[in-house]
Amino acid sequence: MRDIIVRSHTHSATTGSRVIPHATPPTLLERAFRRINEWGGKLDEQQLPVTGPVLTALPITRKVHTKKRNPYPQKVVRRTTRGVQSAAHTARDELRKPGKKTAIIHTAALGAVFALMLSNTPWNRPSSPADTNTTSTARRYLPAIASDDRLNPLDAGKALAESGQSVRLYGWITPWNVSNPSDNIFNSTSAFWLTVGEDGMSMTPKASWSQWQSYKATYPSSETYLTVSGDPDHTYKALSDLDVQSTHILNLLTAVKEQGFTGIDINYESLGSENRDLFTGFIRNLTTVFHQEKLKVAVTLEARIANQVPMDWRSVGLIADEVRIMAYDYHGKSTGEPGPIAPLSWVAEVAAYAADTIDPKKLVIGLGNYGYDWSAPLTDADNWEGTGISYEQAITLSTEKEAPVIRQTGIDERGYDIGTIPVFTYTDTQGRLHQVWFEDATSIQEKLNAAAAYQLKGIMFWSVGAGDLALWQSRS
Repeated sequence: MRDIIVRSHTHSATTGSRVIPHATPPTLLERAFRRINEWGGKLDEQQLPVTGPVLTALPITRKVHTKKRNPYPQKVVRRTTRGVQSAAHTARDELRKPGKKTAIIHTAALGAVFALMLSNTPWNRPSSPADTNTTSTARRYLPAIASDDRLNPLDAGKALAESGQSVRLYGWITPWNVSNPSDNIFNSTSAFWLTVGEDGMSMTPKASWSQWQSYKATYPSSETYLTVSGDPDHTYKALSDLDVQSTHILNLLTAVKEQGFTGIDINYESLGSENRDLFTGFIRNLTTVFHQEKLKVAVTLEARIANQVPMDWRSVGLIADEVRIMAYDYHGKSTGEPGPIAPLSWVAEVAAYAADTIDPKKLVIGLGNYGYDWSAPLTDADNWEGTGISYEQAITLSTEKEAPVIRQTGIDERGYDIGTIPVFTYTDTQGRLHQVWFEDATSIQEKLNAAAAYQLKGIMFWSVGAGDLALWQSRS
């Protein structure tokens, strides 16, 4: 116990160079604590000096239970008891003064809250054997593959490959690639064929419907969707005006029925998170009308992870029949710097978050099979400029420029494992440096395997008719 410091008034007398405070009569509580200190000092003086241990064997004795004797003299005990009682009475009188009890209660409450906060901090919690085996969940790089008996975590490479081989494949068909050869390996195809007009209601085909019908006859699939896209300023009109929206939905319904599609695929991008509720309402109204006609609704959404908030994935996943996540353009025209269009662990993280938010039976992960030719900035104030490039174009350019393709690996500045990405560099005729990052069968297959391990409905490619044919040939 620390000694109690006796208070004194500020009045003082001067003796020589020393300032001696005037003594003031101690209070009853102070006198009690002073006596306790004095008694404690006397008891300490009576203790024997400490000596070293005597190393001799003690005789075996039977333990006898006796009543413990108080080691302190009865006179000391009585004085101590009176002092404690006196201190208790003084404390009671102090509490009876206005405001004292409230202040003490508030102080005690704040102390209890502070103690509770400290007891719940991670550094104060007792460790347990289970804690040593836990890992951080702030970033999930690769999936935990234990939901399928075939997926043995002890043989993750084989398990991922088996998932990739068994997953259903989907593909977007574009007018500019529709005539390119393609193997009939897709369970579902979507015609990227319709554009929303400036009025938010009218629809314009990107090309002749006959081209799509010809492709469909050559490469039939179990399901076909009509993908509609448009400028965000135009699609916003269909979201914000119910009259425009009604006509918009009826026009979509007419196009789907006339061309014999299984359903519609809504691909309205760059609407911004501030319009997420409008978008959800539009999907609900659209799905109600299409379900009455026994037609399906798919929704294509931009990729996100847990700390980003574009569209309402959970609500859209509950309403629509299928949700497609575009896990590409991690580096794209708007990013201003070269790099992979889809790092491996980023794709896995997007798939993990999507599978936690949307029913995996409705979930499709979209992968890109293209790349970008990046031109170095002309000045320090400029950014890199990216131009889309297909696998075929990248291979041709590498041959023309005599630039060897290397397989780039590593961790990017955000902490993502990029996987294995084909890359090459060259200098153009104006002396400008270029970096070309693109996808081939190997880089796509490892991402396909990682995403498929979440037991999704399927994997979708942007787009069919382009990319490394070795990927399609391995599945045919």
